[in-house]
Amino acid sequence: MIAPLFSYAGFGIWDFSATSLLGGFFLVILITGLGATIKDFLYYMLFHCILTMNFIPAVILAICMGWKLAPVLIVLFPLFTLFFLDKLTPKIEISPKKIIFEKRKAIKWTIIALILVTPLLSRYQYIDLSNLLLKEVYESRALAKSLDNPYIGYVANPLERYLLPFLLIYFMSNKKKIGTVIVLVMIIVVYLTTGSLKGYLVYTALMVLLFFGDSQYKKMGNFLAWLCVGLSLELFMFLVTGKMYITTYIRRSFFVEGLLSRQYAEYFSGNLTFFSHTKIASIFGVDSVYRSSGNITNWFGINVIGTGTNASIGSFTEGYFSLGIIGVIITCIIFGLVCFLVRSCEIENKYIGVVMLGCYVFIMSMIEMAFLTQGLWFFIVLCLYVFPRNVSIKS
Repeated sequence: MIAPLFSYAGFGIWDFSATSLLGGFFLVILITGLGATIKDFLYYMLFHCILTMNFIPAVILAICMGWKLAPVLIVLFPLFTLFFLDKLTPKIEISPKKIIFEKRKAIKWTIIALILVTPLLSRYQYIDLSNLLLKEVYESRALAKSLDNPYIGYVANPLERYLLPFLLIYFMSNKKKIGTVIVLVMIIVVYLTTGSLKGYLVYTALMVLLFFGDSQYKKMGNFLAWLCVGLSLELFMFLVTGKMYITTYIRRSFFVEGLLSRQYAEYFSGNLTFFSHTKIASIFGVDSVYRSSGNITNWFGINVIGTGTNASIGSFTEGYFSLGIIGVIITCIIFGLVCFLVRSCEIENKYIGVVMLGCYVFIMSMIEMAFLTQGLWFFIVLCLYVFPRNVSIKS
């Protein structure tokens, strides 16, 4: 359904064959079997999230559009990283001190969140309530970006991805209705003032959904079951009414990253950037044409794709077009260290959705953006000093 409807965006069925389909099927079965052997709670959940959201869509694109080694390796390497972390690294606790998140702390962090959210209301005149019905979302997002407020740019992502969902799950699990309502209102305010649909709908729904279930198998089973229900309903409604309701969001969530990885890998083959596109490189006086439009994703959208859109990609794709396979390995090391650190914090399993998203940010953002604008540093601080621990360490 996506290929014919979004052919203008680069999707298509150009190189499909029975052999390609069979090869892709066996590759998915092989990697899925590999993931089934992972024992650690976090590594298992994160592995299967990347498998579902990135690896399988990349294989589907390869089956339909032709096999290319680089885009497949870009999504295979983080999976292998998690597999080796589970099999080869020791299970340690980052600190012997147990962190308990109780009512007093919840009130304190809710007040902090309210203080951080309040400046966003300075955009009240731009709020479009139709966004609540998922209408005019991209127009609102474009308007929010054009306003270019540095405070909102740096604060909104940590709020909507880490702090607010964490507080929401805490209040929900403790049946605190007033706290739940207050946090939901703050999530809606962030959404209406930034146009960030993922933070409002996708991330919050994912984290709440993963709150249910007492094991990694049940939690992931719930996630996959609801995903299948959503996809099936969308297909049924399209066949019956001819209208699309969430197909655009399905395309963006599952297939755009894979398509862009193919385009970046093809364009920068033999033309690596050696990280000259980064802000750190500019600090050391390294000049680069890729910063002429602000950053390389804007430059790529304007000069290569030709649409002028921000062609956002993840850290592993960035590693590949920077230093080839060596760059991907470097990214894997950084990704692995963060995952190991977070796992060693032994955070309560009911917050796995928040924890997963903090690690998954490497898949969605380039390395500099992950730590700065996406708030990865804030997530690490929350893991070390705020998020409550499990009662016991699992071996």
